[in-house]
Amino acid sequence: GVVDGSGIYQHGATATLNATPNEGYHFVRWSDGNADNPRNIMVISDTTMTAEFVINEYTIALTSGANGVVEGDGVYQHGATATLTATPNEGYHFVQWSDGNTDNPRTMTIISDITLSAKFAINVYSVRFLDWNGTEIKVESVEYQSAATAPADPTREGYTFIGWDKDFSHVTDHMTVTAQYQINRYRVRFFDYD
Repeated sequence: GVVDGSGIYQHGATATLNATPNEGYHFVRWSDGNADNPRNIMVISDTTMTAEFVINEYTIALTSGANGVVEGDGVYQHGATATLTATPNEGYHFVQWSDGNTDNPRTMTIISDITLSAKFAINVYSVRFLDWNGTEIKVESVEYQSAATAPADPTREGYTFIGWDKDFSHVTDHMTVTAQYQINRYRVRFFDYD
């Protein structure tokens, strides 16, 4: 910081001392312990005063809700670099910070107190239902750990539908489900003419 008010004064005159901190710092006290700023002193002898400045500290407060965790909060000195990280819980993804920024991790130069929250959203997966020949029967968007709804049982001439090749009651990723068939069997009886 800088100080002004120094100079030559007559005995009994009043000197006004002013301490101006540089950006990112604040005035704490004069060397004699007095914290007035500006400060008026009566000059009765040669006097040396030193202004004490301290770098500002700022708080980063982060919140995330129940769908993820955040790291990087704490107390930082003015001009320090902070790295903020939002880690989603399984089945969720990071969307953005409360100020609209989508960087993750996010690096910031700290010049003030900051309060941010991380927004997470549940993952949505595509479940494709295919017939035996690859024909798409249905596509459904399903949230993480939810169940897909199967289409009506498909038909195939000469075959009986017996189910689907995968369990889709607890979806945790994109998946393709294919119809399964069993070939029909018929009884053929041969009779003599009588």
